[in-house]
Amino acid sequence: MLYIKSEAYLSEKGRCAINEDTLLLVKGELYLICDGVGGNGNGQVASKLVADTLFSYYENNPNFELSTALIFVEKALSQYKKKNPSKTLMASTLALTQIKHSSILIFWIGDSTVYQIRDGHLIYKSKGHTWVNEAIEKGELTELEQYFHPNRNEVTRIIKGAQQPSKFDCQLVTDLEENDYFLLISDGVLEAFIENDLIELFNSNNSCAEILKKINKQCTQFSNDNYSAIIYQIGIDKKS
Repeated sequence: MLYIKSEAYLSEKGRCAINEDTLLLVKGELYLICDGVGGNGNGQVASKLVADTLFSYYENNPNFELSTALIFVEKALSQYKKKNPSKTLMASTLALTQIKHSSILIFWIGDSTVYQIRDGHLIYKSKGHTWVNEAIEKGELTELEQYFHPNRNEVTRIIKGAQQPSKFDCQLVTDLEENDYFLLISDGVLEAFIENDLIELFNSNNSCAEILKKINKQCTQFSNDNYSAIIYQIGIDKKS
């Protein structure tokens, strides 16, 4: 049986006037980051509405199914937009991990990312719905070029509402070992890091809090966007 040995999280506005990221943690069960878009504070409203609605659905549905929950979330977003026409452009990304008995489900829409890291090595990374990722897959862009391309912040899939339904990508992770780390980040973190440097922070026996402190220091210097991160380290109780 999986359990959480330690966890840490932060969400900062960076050099922006407003923090449009929203975090949700249900220890040992659910970890979520939403990154809102829409300008003029609308992104802040969108990310919070998506996270709060998903949490409400989670609390009231013992057999929690993300595909059904997404319909519920999109409906709530559309209802809010109908009552607030000035906020019709608002939307949100979502990256979520759900802890099961002996596996971890990863769901995502947009460019917020989930990593599984073991002994400083990348085991799994969710593939964001972005223009640059699609260009890399097509062979039109290299991994290095993505950091400097003018379209690097263009998202190709996002939660907008019931009139423009989206869908999760999903990964069931069963390759799990004692002390594996899971990291969820909004895209602002990657403004401050080459990805390999970020992974290397997990190369020692640093606690989640110590790693997060290093992420915050780097982002404070180099991130222009909001930046948010959740880190947790798993343990495995083989008797359960």
